[in-house]
Amino acid sequence: MRNNNYELINLSQAFSVKIKHIFYGGNFAGHWRRALPINRLIYIFDEAPKRSRITGEHQVFEMKPGRWLFIPAGHTAEHEQYNGLDLVSIHFHLMYYSNPDLIPISNDMYQGSAPELTEDFRKLTGEKPPGLADVLHLQSLLYHFLQPILRENQTHLSQYFQSLQAFQPLFDLFRENPQHNFSIDDMAKKMKMGKESFVKKFAAGMNISPKKFFNRLRAVNAAQQLNTSNATIREISETFGFANEFYFSRFIKQHLGMSPREWRNSKHRLM
Repeated sequence: MRNNNYELINLSQAFSVKIKHIFYGGNFAGHWRRALPINRLIYIFDEAPKRSRITGEHQVFEMKPGRWLFIPAGHTAEHEQYNGLDLVSIHFHLMYYSNPDLIPISNDMYQGSAPELTEDFRKLTGEKPPGLADVLHLQSLLYHFLQPILRENQTHLSQYFQSLQAFQPLFDLFRENPQHNFSIDDMAKKMKMGKESFVKKFAAGMNISPKKFFNRLRAVNAAQQLNTSNATIREISETFGFANEFYFSRFIKQHLGMSPREWRNSKHRLM
């Protein structure tokens, strides 16, 4: 009998994908440029009569039928949209334990071609009520696209997982107090480390400063509140510890690419 691979079992229990939004259909014309705190997979059915592109920080991608584009969370993308572009856009979290979208798959966007999957996506985005089989099918499609990306970054991700485990007490603190504004001193104290030592070790292990990491997680929580809560923007800004609505609006625009009001109004059509 083969031995159980406990490392693989533990990783399978810790890692998951959580789908948040699915947008389907012909796009409205316009221009957007933003970095969302959530991963996006865009699959193209039909291109617009006018050539459409998505531009990253140092990459340009043609939007052609049968092509897909993966935009990692936090990556700034720019898109000039034209009437007639037909696509599906899936927004999802990559979870490691309870930490959403904190796995740095890549600093780049990825594009590939999979015209054989067009019919699968069209069926899943049809009018009929979805069932459990449809949910599993959609998740399997996401894993299909993520697999080569994750494999390419496997060495880096293994090191990252180790760092996540080392700082797990801090992430538990964030999860238990999602609206608290933690300082670097608070974080270092929780980890029972000196401030300078904590900042240095966190940045080395997570490839991001602790403040940027925390602000990104804070933006994820604020975006969820804007999407699901009936509270006013001022009330939400106070809940998250901002001195006033102006500073909250500036913070949200920095991380979501739009003001809190624009984010809330566009949540059902956001690309």
